[in-house]
Amino acid sequence: MILGDEECEDDDTVDEDGCSSTCKIEEDWFCDHEEPVTLCIKVETNKCGNGIINTGETCDDFNEIEGDGCSNEC
Repeated sequence: MILGDEECEDDDTVDEDGCSSTCKIEEDWFCDHEEPVTLCIKVETNKCGNGIINTGETCDDFNEIEGDGCSNEC
């Protein structure tokens, strides 16, 4: 459960897994806020499918699947 000023909670004290030992979202990670446990995925910068609309992209939905509203080329 996320408490106080925590940004995430992954039930461990390990760093470099997206949610730090101090319960902060780490750089280059995207974490959902589903409770009770936060799930994090590594974000590759400047890549289609990273969830960030980079230069040259018009959409980015965290995947490269065709036919779901955002093409595999973003």
